[in-house]
Amino acid sequence: MKRPVQTPDGYGPVQIALHWAIAGMVLLQLLLSGPIQVAFDARMDGGAPIHGFLGGALATAHLVVGSSILVLAVWRLALRLTRGAPPASMPAPRVIVLIGKVAHLLLYGFIFLMPVTGLVAWFFQSDLAAGLHGWLRWPFILLVVGHGVGALVEHMVFRNRTLERMLRAGPPEDG
Repeated sequence: MKRPVQTPDGYGPVQIALHWAIAGMVLLQLLLSGPIQVAFDARMDGGAPIHGFLGGALATAHLVVGSSILVLAVWRLALRLTRGAPPASMPAPRVIVLIGKVAHLLLYGFIFLMPVTGLVAWFFQSDLAAGLHGWLRWPFILLVVGHGVGALVEHMVFRNRTLERMLRAGPPEDG
């Protein structure tokens, strides 16, 4: 018989570690976007995609980090589907809770879609995927900033545990 998804009081240490690892890697990707764009353009023009040691290392790092984000995102989603997620912290107006749910759904979409479009662009030399990847960058940045601001607002204005739950593991399950 299939085990039902739990609704824990907080996130487990692995869920928290994955959240912050993905967040840090997404920020790193923003810093590494220039060299990969240069390398992609050169590759599409039929030239050597990697120019110089530093440019090549940074472009390669962008590919490796993007692939790692995708792997960690799969792990994170699997944990969320099997372990569950805590309910929204209260007090918070219903509209805030709804915005949070929509934002999380979009964040999960972006942490899958960005690596997939980037990898398709690179390995299949797809201008379409590259264009989509580049275009999605700005809405993703706005969503990430909004996510951070939202967590701070919930913490400082509504004085609930939303931010604390992503900084400290909840009781007592480890996952």
